[in-house]
Amino acid sequence: MYGFRLLALFCIANLASPAYARVDTVYTGHQQLAKNVDQEYNYRVIETALKLTEPEFGDYKIIVQGDGDIPKQRALEQLLKINGAFNVVLVPTQPEWEEKAIPIPIPVRMGLLNYRFLLTHKDKLATFGTIHTLETLLPLRVGLRKSWATWEVMQQQGFNVVNAYSYDTLFSMLDMNRFDYIPRGIYEIYDELKSRRLDYPNLVIEPNLVLVLPTPYYAFVSPHAPRIAERLTAGLTMMMEQGILRNMLYQHYGEALEQANIGARRVIHIKNTTLSEETPLDKKHYWIDLFNASLTP
Repeated sequence: MYGFRLLALFCIANLASPAYARVDTVYTGHQQLAKNVDQEYNYRVIETALKLTEPEFGDYKIIVQGDGDIPKQRALEQLLKINGAFNVVLVPTQPEWEEKAIPIPIPVRMGLLNYRFLLTHKDKLATFGTIHTLETLLPLRVGLRKSWATWEVMQQQGFNVVNAYSYDTLFSMLDMNRFDYIPRGIYEIYDELKSRRLDYPNLVIEPNLVLVLPTPYYAFVSPHAPRIAERLTAGLTMMMEQGILRNMLYQHYGEALEQANIGARRVIHIKNTTLSEETPLDKKHYWIDLFNASLTP
């Protein structure tokens, strides 16, 4: 009996020790992995939010799953499964994601994806010189992937949408004049063009237009991981309120923002009627206004 009591006390003591404390594990995909600037930002956001909440929630670890990027629909399927491959994914918000997963309505890129430049064929530049309004832009053919958040928005707004079945084929289709332009985030378009310069020397960035399309970029959490959702919400809130997120944004994308010279462009606003009522548009400090912001934090 005495030996049993000693064993019981030993077990209780060890279970209460830090070695046995709960560890929150985030499972995410390679689209969040630090293999380029854009994906490094996603990874750092997750890691910083977890680090900031250690005093309240304890230890954590991040496990990256899979061998490469995964289509968004498959990522959502895994997010919804019990013990699926992912329990956290960062993507532009879409109604299906908000309905089925747990959205954390804090725009982790502070609306940077709201601003879109147009990748086009050099032979089309004269056409864009005549575009000054949404009405004159609508008839032109826009190339999109159906999985993108912009697809549903632009369809609803009456754009002439042409579907591309993969990310890479978008550029070859544009080169063959299958459509007139691809709208890309201002932090995406320069690297995309640079990496394809040899393959598609006729592709250029249209120099005079910027589309403004509200596109919040959220962290989505599995409905089977409510504690992770609570922890990330707390961490992201601290990052936003303390200016950490804004500083991180400029560290990663400041060079692209300077190169964009967005203030010299004609602006075309596009409504996003797919946004939910929970979108924090009233929290002005959650969003970066590139028309009225300095290029330093």
